[in-house]
Amino acid sequence: MQENEIVVSVGLVVYNHEKYLAQAIDSILMQEVNFAYELVIGDDMSTDNSRDVILAYKEKYPDKITLLFQEKNVGGTKNIYDIFMKARGKYVACLEADDYWIDAKKLQKQVDFLESNRDYLGVSHLIEARDMDGKYISTQPSSPKIIGKDATADLFLKGYHFSAVATVFRNIFLDKTSDYSIYYKAHKFVGDLTMCMILLDKGKIRVLNEALSAYRCRNIEGETNYNSIRNDLQKYSDHMQLLNAITIYFAGRYSFSREYIERSTFAFFSSIKRGDFKKFRCIFSTIPNKTKVHFYILLPFNFAKRIMKKIILLFKRNKKTD
Repeated sequence: MQENEIVVSVGLVVYNHEKYLAQAIDSILMQEVNFAYELVIGDDMSTDNSRDVILAYKEKYPDKITLLFQEKNVGGTKNIYDIFMKARGKYVACLEADDYWIDAKKLQKQVDFLESNRDYLGVSHLIEARDMDGKYISTQPSSPKIIGKDATADLFLKGYHFSAVATVFRNIFLDKTSDYSIYYKAHKFVGDLTMCMILLDKGKIRVLNEALSAYRCRNIEGETNYNSIRNDLQKYSDHMQLLNAITIYFAGRYSFSREYIERSTFAFFSSIKRGDFKKFRCIFSTIPNKTKVHFYILLPFNFAKRIMKKIILLFKRNKKTD
């Protein structure tokens, strides 16, 4: 590394995160590293006081923080993409402003891995899901197939996912001859799946067996994050739009059948519960015909599996009360 070289560009994605911003920014600034890094904060025209918080940090750390204030609300994926396009670092890291890092050596650990393993494009890690009070809920990913091992496109498409937000990767956006605009064109709000596939298509990704960041679970009324403002069928529509777009982008190199079927199955049962099957059928009609056939073939099996899970859960509850 050259002296004064920006080694990592950390992108912080902000939209109405006033309540959480300080914790997110502080968790980045607390990093103990032996290299220079920059913090690029992109605010997507927040309507709360997020910009005031950002400006206060910018005044305190003028040389470390770069601002990207959108002039209109462009959506989460376009905001992240614009941050990436401003990133000057050799590597790129990202954080959504309602989440936070929990290890002061997170960046150092990931950069050390990439410096020692030049054949890897990126390195990810485990994430702790925590409630609004910071209490631990679970750790993701949870499968031994990828924890401490390589995440591959084949495993990813079988449902063994890793987090793109947790991944530090070589700055592919420095190459201005390549077009990665599919990241925001596929969908305005949903981008993790797209970025994971872009990275896996370009190189190897390792998943460290360490939890280095926390995901704040916000699925409550009054919040402005994706899970709070979109219901099950809206999310289903979003993901079908995204899958259709990236299927075209990757020109048939990958099969997204499992993603289509898993999400369609969940939406199918949700629509019955909500009494909105007509809307499900409308969205379902947009997916590839071959996938529709697979969905109908697997539906009885998935229905039986769903019933069995409920029976097992009921049995466990009754056993506890005995």
